[in-house]
Amino acid sequence: MEVVPQPAEDGRMYPGIHDPLTAHEAQLLTAAPGAYPRAALQPCEECCRIKRQRSDALRVGDLRRAAEMATAMGVHQRLAHT
Repeated sequence: MEVVPQPAEDGRMYPGIHDPLTAHEAQLLTAAPGAYPRAALQPCEECCRIKRQRSDALRVGDLRRAAEMATAMGVHQRLAHT
């Protein structure tokens, strides 16, 4: 990282930060979606079901049920996706 002077419109100089990406970061940002398994791009059916139920609970103001669904998602993520 380096600090590079940046001229302002009013004639004063301001420091700007120049932080180029590492090669690894650039690869992550530019990787083609086809490089990843399709399953990794789409949530599983259980994830979709839990999200839908939480969304429905929030829509009707059922905060207890929404909290239960958030907890269920955490449990599901740990058990199914790690």
